[in-house]
Amino acid sequence: MVAYLLGEHLVQPWGRCGYVYLPGYAIAGGEGPDIIQDLYALLGEEWVKKGVFNHSLYISAADNQIIAALFDAGFGKERVDALLDLRTIAIPEVEDPWGITIRKAGPDDREHLGNLSDVIFRVLAEAPYWHPTVQEDWEELREGWSELADDKDWTVTLALEGDQALGVIGFHEEAEGADKMLASPRTVYLSVAATKSAARGRGIGTALSWKGLRKARQDGFDFCYTNWISPNLLAARHWPRYGFQDVSYRLTKKINPMISWTRG
Repeated sequence: MVAYLLGEHLVQPWGRCGYVYLPGYAIAGGEGPDIIQDLYALLGEEWVKKGVFNHSLYISAADNQIIAALFDAGFGKERVDALLDLRTIAIPEVEDPWGITIRKAGPDDREHLGNLSDVIFRVLAEAPYWHPTVQEDWEELREGWSELADDKDWTVTLALEGDQALGVIGFHEEAEGADKMLASPRTVYLSVAATKSAARGRGIGTALSWKGLRKARQDGFDFCYTNWISPNLLAARHWPRYGFQDVSYRLTKKINPMISWTRG
């Protein structure tokens, strides 16, 4: 064996999607990156025959030649996975922004968290990403966010102005496993972070981020993992400021579904 590419396909609310996850590819030493192009051509053809027109491959940021080879095959960068070394970064002491109270969320904050559940998907629906979240999923998202208030595995911090929740950040421990290539021992996952659009520019996101990272380090975590959508410019410009380093990318290609009937 000189290379492999392992993929699966499933139905998402926005379409039928094919994925190659991070453990799903490898090339033997001495082989060129063009072999991944050939393997993708075979895998992608099977997906297209099944009506799978959204193709995503997770690739290590260190594999520059493979990334370039997939860009040549029509892929673009859609998501960044990043790690932060909590053992070495300098975490400043930050005060709560004027008029804002920052505190740990508890069981009485279900409504506060539910009211923040639409912030991220509304940002992703805007330019330059235009990603749809169907209305049938909105209530499920609200319920999922609300349940974080009672989840013992999560550390959730809220920013409030009076009785209005304006921002949130949430962490949970990232479980290790054979397919969890970004989770070394004592890794915490920064899973949710959101500030309402009308409250941006007041330092709320900055205060939540630094306070959340400080708490993660105090809890004994060595690394923090997070990810963001590349075309979400707010997130893409926010997280690198804290020292997060790119470790892998989701490269994505959209296939024109007309191919299903134009080849004869």
